[in-house]
Amino acid sequence: MVNSAQLLPLYLFRTSPSLLLHLHPNLFSPGAFCNPSGLYKNPQKCRDTYFERFPGYYDTCDAGMIDADGYLHVLGRTDDVINVSGVRISTGALEEVLSSHEDVVEAAVVGLDDEFRGQIPIGVVVLQKNPSKSQETIHNELLQRVRDKIGPVAYFKHLGFTPQLPKTRSGKVLRNVIRNILHGRPPNPPGTIEDLATIDLIHTALKAIGFPKETPKSFEL
Repeated sequence: MVNSAQLLPLYLFRTSPSLLLHLHPNLFSPGAFCNPSGLYKNPQKCRDTYFERFPGYYDTCDAGMIDADGYLHVLGRTDDVINVSGVRISTGALEEVLSSHEDVVEAAVVGLDDEFRGQIPIGVVVLQKNPSKSQETIHNELLQRVRDKIGPVAYFKHLGFTPQLPKTRSGKVLRNVIRNILHGRPPNPPGTIEDLATIDLIHTALKAIGFPKETPKSFEL
């Protein structure tokens, strides 16, 4: 039995679309985390969800990529999806396509509620300090790249630019804050936000592409 205070040797591997933690075989077996008290007394669902897809590995359900310099970028959850005209689309997959552009440092994609399509994806990206192309060219290339990699079904037509994304001090992108601003709601940042000024940056970036949409004022004839 391993003491809860003991350090556990875990190894991170690159894969697609998830990041996996390889558990040291001398410490745990795949069923060690799936006891009867886990996942509401459903150990089989635990095994199916976290251990069956990649035998011998624990699927964290986190999407990520390793760039050309060897840096690891955790982009989001593989189970974070939006429903666009009845098609479930991973926002993490969209972010991965955007982040693969040589002039993009990082990206965030959230879903906007839409009367006709259910939801549509809205992206915000951070560019390199000295991009090789104009912002307009990069914008068009990114839209086309999503169309080529994901398909027109993604209906990815709205993309903003910001110098910085809102994050926690641990580096997690605060997509809920972006989503709230996008819908015209109070941003409600957590106390762990690293820089409150990023809220104004997101407001500016989204306003530049027409969001949030203003609700028409009521009037009398």
